[in-house]
Amino acid sequence: MAEANQKTSTQRFKRSCVYATVAVIASTVAVLVLVSLENPGRSSSRIDFAADILGFPLLPGWLVITGIFGNWGAVHGGQILLVRFVSLGIDTGLIFVVWEFFHRKASRGLDSDNILHINR
Repeated sequence: MAEANQKTSTQRFKRSCVYATVAVIASTVAVLVLVSLENPGRSSSRIDFAADILGFPLLPGWLVITGIFGNWGAVHGGQILLVRFVSLGIDTGLIFVVWEFFHRKASRGLDSDNILHINR
C-alpha cells in the first residue's frame, strides 16, 4: 500500500514538473507577445493588465530575484533569465503540494471506516 502511494506520488511530482514547465513557457511567450504588441503612442492599460494576468506563473521568480538583487532594475539588467528557472522550481513545488493535499484528503475520505487502527 505504501509503495503504491509512493509510486503515484512520484508520478504526481513528475506531472507537476511538466505542468509547471508548460505554465512558465506559455506565460513567458504570452507576456513577450503582449509586450511586442504594445504601441507606445497610445494607452496600453488593457495590454498591461493582460500581461500581468498571463505572467502570473512567473511571479515567484520575479519576487525572489528582486529580493536577492534589491530592485526591479536588477531584473531588467541581466538577471531576467533566472526568473524562469526560479519560477519553474517554485511553481512545481506549489502544484505538487496542492495536488498532494487534495489527493490525501480524497484518499482519507474513501478509506475512512470510523475505526482507529493501531499497529503494534
